[in-house]
This record gives sequence, structure tokens and C-alpha cells, in this order.
Amino acid sequence: MMCGGCAARVKAVLSSDDRVETAAVNMVTETAAVRLRGSDGGGDGAAVVGEDLARWLTECGFPSKRRVSGRT
Repeated sequence: MMCGGCAARVKAVLSSDDRVETAAVNMVTETAAVRLRGSDGGGDGAAVVGEDLARWLTECGFPSKRRVSGRT
């Protein structure tokens, strides 16, 4: 993400997925935090959704990979 417009686009892409409750994007650290609907954030289901979202962002022009919260 190079600008605020990119950050806004990433947030829009993430938020457009029905499985996403909230999405927050940090342009400085080039990260996004996503809260899933009806999920405590753990488990295999969350991992699959995270991979799906990362793949979708990459296809939209924002190279991405899933990262578990609190880990680098």
C-alpha cells in the first residue's frame, strides 16, 4: 500500500466479503486486521477465510499473505 487510497481500497475489498464483520487497515505497517462474523477468530475456518482473503487481495493487486494475530 503506497497511499491512503490504496488503504481504502484494501479495506473496501475486505469489507465486501460477507464473512468479514470489520476490517481495519494500517498503511504504515501495511497490515490489516479482520474480525470475522460469528467467530472468535480461531480455528481452521478462520484460517481458510484468511487464506481466501489474502488470495483475493493479491488478485486485486495487493500482494498479501495471511498472518496470525500477534505473530510476525
